[in-house]
Amino acid sequence: MKKICLTAVIVFAAISSTVFAQDMSTKDIATAAEKALKPAADSTKVWDIGGSAALNFGQTYLKSWAGGGQNSLAVAFTGLVHANYRKNKFAWDNNLVLALGGIALFPQEKYSDNLNKFPFRKNQDNFQLTSIGSYQIEKNGKWYASGLLDFRTQLLSGFDNYRGTDTLNPSLINTRDLVSQFAAPAYLTLSAGITYKPVSWIQMYLSPVAGKFTFVNPAANVYEAKSGGEGATAYGLENPTDVYRAEFGWYFRANLEKEVFKNVIVKTQVELFGNYLDNEHVDNIVATPIDENDPTQGTYYDPATRSQNSLIGTDGSGNPIYAYDNRLNVDVNWQTWISFKINKYLQASLEWQLLYDYDIAVPNFQNDGISTYSSRGVQFRQGLTLGVGYVF
Repeated sequence: MKKICLTAVIVFAAISSTVFAQDMSTKDIATAAEKALKPAADSTKVWDIGGSAALNFGQTYLKSWAGGGQNSLAVAFTGLVHANYRKNKFAWDNNLVLALGGIALFPQEKYSDNLNKFPFRKNQDNFQLTSIGSYQIEKNGKWYASGLLDFRTQLLSGFDNYRGTDTLNPSLINTRDLVSQFAAPAYLTLSAGITYKPVSWIQMYLSPVAGKFTFVNPAANVYEAKSGGEGATAYGLENPTDVYRAEFGWYFRANLEKEVFKNVIVKTQVELFGNYLDNEHVDNIVATPIDENDPTQGTYYDPATRSQNSLIGTDGSGNPIYAYDNRLNVDVNWQTWISFKINKYLQASLEWQLLYDYDIAVPNFQNDGISTYSSRGVQFRQGLTLGVGYVF
């Protein structure tokens, strides 16, 4: 009996092994056939085009609301597009950043008073186009000789210092100052250098020879240049009605773009520029009295108190002219976008931008919380949005 059972087990095992082997052979043949019928990857493709776009809205409506509040409508658009070319040892990378947004404020049931004279206020406006042409100089495809062009400006007019002229009620918002417009200012960087790509999602570029040009369109009349205001000096130019300023120095740029988690994409870029030659740049940020009626209160900003500054002469009115060594300063532009894809058409995004340029006058509020004065410092912008978006 034992021999019969043992023989049956051996025969069953042999049959099972044969059937299993035949089944595996059939699967292997089917898989091979499927691969053979599947179209091969297009090896002739030289362009990689993609990006993301998002449109976001926000709205609040109040009517006879006892607790008080503000009617508002907000809209924002963000677009990130890349078009990259690869063929043999040549590479051409193009990136476009476009961001536009604003908020409209409406008092409850009052649409003709001074509070509503300028209901729409821009809160983001960024246009930046970057193009880098590269040629591979070593066999591993990580080092390239490159040339870069970068252009940055804003598309819409920008205003600051919404303030009142009614001495009995200075908080009425009925005047504003034009501080920016298309090509006022605009920044153009041209350079030649080396690009390093350790992995596909990281790119670093260093140029020892870079030209940076700052343009301020005089027709825009920003900061009341035609009437003797700050004008182009607010953006580092020497005179209120100057059109451009040229700088020569070094330039560094680093880019990172990666899907760090499923449906979470991070893109960040850092730009640095240092000037080689500008050792005596006129400080156009003037002293602003804390109290115009009491000179003993001092000033909000006084060039004479800055450690970099030195007295180089006086202007036609006898006022002192101070200058600083601009070679000690580094311009910084750091931008980051984080996109959260909720489904095919809905997404949330978090973005921020940090700017630092010692030549640019930035606004600070005086004690009344309304009036502003010019100083220096870090510029920072941050936004969190939820809306309709598409990744391509």
